Amino acid sequence: MRKKILTSSALTLLLGGCIAIDQRADQEVIDRAATANFTARFANQAHYKSDADSPVVDNLANLLLIPASQSAVVQLAFSRDTGLRVDYPDVQQHRQIPLGEQLTINRAGAIELAAAKSCTAEKGVLGCDKKRLLLFINPQGELVTIHTDMTAGVFIVLPYAHYRKNVAIFSRLQ
Repeated sequence: MRKKILTSSALTLLLGGCIAIDQRADQEVIDRAATANFTARFANQAHYKSDADSPVVDNLANLLLIPASQSAVVQLAFSRDTGLRVDYPDVQQHRQIPLGEQLTINRAGAIELAAAKSCTAEKGVLGCDKKRLLLFINPQGELVTIHTDMTAGVFIVLPYAHYRKNVAIFSRLQ
């Protein structure tokens, strides 16, 4: 009996779990002083993105849900007083995200955007999904984004879990 439980537990974990972490996410250093208060222009398209099986969002406009994906340049301004301001001057699109529930500063000094949390219970699937986005300036002056996606649930009777941690890095423009 014990062997059956161990075997079924191992199979459930092997069949229903997936972890994909870009090691660069743990290696990137946060420049706390630069991240705490900045105004800078960055390329809208990342020069580095995780090499993952699933698509990695490497366009800052798409990542921040702004209809300006064809734009080449983005102007970001962050301060603890006003929050995060994202401007795409060539297409006259912008977004202001004040500090609060959706935008916080974590203990490491990164800007944290709480993304969507959703749960579903339909067609034999019961599960929840939670996404999170971290933004910070590294010592080279680049904008680093780390997005995590955590999913867990049950498909008919099989449990599943999925965790992804991807990185995209955007060049600072002069």
